[in-house]
Amino acid sequence: MNNWDETVKYLQEKTEVYKPRKDQTLYHYTREDFESIRYEKNIKAAYNKWIVEVWPTLLDKYKEQKLNKYLETFKAQYLEQNKRMPFEELQELTKQYTKVLDKIKINKIKYIQFTKIIKKLRNGEL
Repeated sequence: MNNWDETVKYLQEKTEVYKPRKDQTLYHYTREDFESIRYEKNIKAAYNKWIVEVWPTLLDKYKEQKLNKYLETFKAQYLEQNKRMPFEELQELTKQYTKVLDKIKINKIKYIQFTKIIKKLRNGEL
């Protein structure tokens, strides 16, 4: 059993060494991003509505969601120990992760790309 523990430890160290270090820099659209235009009959009207109402808020919602999920993991660790997370530590974690999230950018979709995505959604490919 001792040999097995050493093997597992060795593999964990190697996976940490070869783990990719590149942070996400581009937002990837999801199916949920296009739910608000689901009932639009004209694709041009759907594109115009999506660009005006949905696109400007996508990145902010994504960053907020990722930050909340990140902080919940730390809060859960403190709850397991029956402690409260200090405000200063929470603030520091928020500041550090916000710097990572600020690197993420979102590209505006052109009309032709939008139509291709909608066709893929209708065909069930995305």
